[in-house]
Amino acid sequence: MTELHLGAADLTLRPWAPADAAVLPGLLDDPDLRRWTSHRAPDTAAAREWIARQRAGAVTGERTPLAVLLDGAVVGHLVLKRPDPTVPVGEVGYWIGARARGRGLAARAVGLITDWAFSASRGPRLDRLDLIHDVDNAASCAVARKAGYVLAEILPPAPRHPAPAHLHVRSRTGTAS
Repeated sequence: MTELHLGAADLTLRPWAPADAAVLPGLLDDPDLRRWTSHRAPDTAAAREWIARQRAGAVTGERTPLAVLLDGAVVGHLVLKRPDPTVPVGEVGYWIGARARGRGLAARAVGLITDWAFSASRGPRLDRLDLIHDVDNAASCAVARKAGYVLAEILPPAPRHPAPAHLHVRSRTGTAS
């Protein structure tokens, strides 16, 4: 498995490393992240387990989990999920810690992974990426729009998303499909 590293100016996306466990609990100790995500790591041991699960998903090819770095410091998480390799559709998920929010970092990170996901060099072809967030999460709606994703539909509550959710879509051709 070749480890992915993407970057642009002050932003870097790279695989999670065991050493990142030291900063993860502080990033996830955030009321907004507790509201919008299921990610939890109350201590370094839990953070190490979370990172190990992320890396295990990368080995199977089901996901490409990446630490988001701003000027070399870990400030968030980005993941490209590919649960069914026979379907050319993936899903992007992300979160940014409180200290780094409001700088356009999430939209830039989503844009980087989207461009990479649609590139010819990345492996199995993806024709569409989905970005799903709770209807009430206006900040995620803004991130999706800035990254070129189009609101395709409102999803009813489901086990994975217990509240109504927005489905934003971006296709390889740049249109919602």
